[in-house]
Amino acid sequence: MAEAFAIIGLTSSILTFIEFGLTITSAARTIYRTVDGKVPEIQELERDLDEIDGRNKEVLKRNTTSPLSKAERQIVSTVKECDNISGDLRKLVARLAKRPAAKSNAWESSRIAIQVVMSRNELETLRQRLLQQDKKIREGLRSLLQRDRHSELIEALSSIQQAHIVHDINHDMKFENLQRQISEISRSEEDNLAKLVAEVTSLRTKVESLNKEAELCRKQARVIKSLYFTEIHRRWDKIEGAAENTNAWLFHSSEVSFSSWLGSDSRSMYCITGLPGSGKSTLMKYAYDHPNTMLGLEKWAGSSRLCRAAFFFWNQGFEMQKSQAGLLQSLLYQIMRQIPSLVSLIEESKQLHEIWQFSELKSLFTQIMSETALTTKFCFFIDGLDEYDGDE
Repeated sequence: MAEAFAIIGLTSSILTFIEFGLTITSAARTIYRTVDGKVPEIQELERDLDEIDGRNKEVLKRNTTSPLSKAERQIVSTVKECDNISGDLRKLVARLAKRPAAKSNAWESSRIAIQVVMSRNELETLRQRLLQQDKKIREGLRSLLQRDRHSELIEALSSIQQAHIVHDINHDMKFENLQRQISEISRSEEDNLAKLVAEVTSLRTKVESLNKEAELCRKQARVIKSLYFTEIHRRWDKIEGAAENTNAWLFHSSEVSFSSWLGSDSRSMYCITGLPGSGKSTLMKYAYDHPNTMLGLEKWAGSSRLCRAAFFFWNQGFEMQKSQAGLLQSLLYQIMRQIPSLVSLIEESKQLHEIWQFSELKSLFTQIMSETALTTKFCFFIDGLDEYDGDE
């Protein structure tokens, strides 16, 4: 996967270099023809060549060590010639920049005029060498996108797309646009170098951006997986669903109705009490799942993001089903699934293969609840507080 992305980056850098090199040779020829001795412009060309060297070094760094296809070898082979061209351009401009001390502007103009005759052939040779590399890189690019790595690049993009789908991140249009852009470039007969550079650079930027997002998704998946425990849904699954007419009263108007509380600005708790075995857990599951609950909470959340989670204590279950550690870990698991970006709050030093300690869970939960930059409203449904077992 990495090789498919790297070769696109390599191609983009080489095309940028060629475009830049042709621009410099054209600018240098213009300076010669004006014969006005604008030394500052020559100095600017030297700075431009420094930038070329920097870009070329970046190209060389991107050279892949895995076996290369024919198209890739053609692309990589242009790097050395571009480096040679860069060196020759530098020498030519350095020769122009030499200025004898205490000489008049007229002398400088005459000197540059002489250089026109001496360097015109060199400039044209450099220009032709750049155009040869342009042709070579275009052929390699078309072959690359039509055959060798085209399927691998699409496969790599599909892999990234799957990482996004797992976390319900909607980037379908991005992938469709990328695949269309790859096809368009592979069929392109574009003679305008600047436009081709822009197209390939745009492709590289988008691919690299999606690759970074995919890596972030993989990290988020590792964190979310570390918060999961086997019994996390067991109590919920054991609670039978209630008939609609049995608990419909919950949403009827009363002195302090549940519906009114859901949509109000109140930060207070809504407590449901009853005798053991009276169906409190069934009622809680009914309330959590009911569409009217979501309508009320969405009204309460307004323009803020809404995040809800539930936990059902069970004293007949395993330790994580009746402890505060189980409560916090379950809530964090549900929160992270809805807001994966919160993974950034977890320190890099956290060993995800190790069991989460209660102090870590409490610290992370407190940090999320106090995150001022987070425009989110949380609603938690906690059932069976009388079945909680612990000293925390």
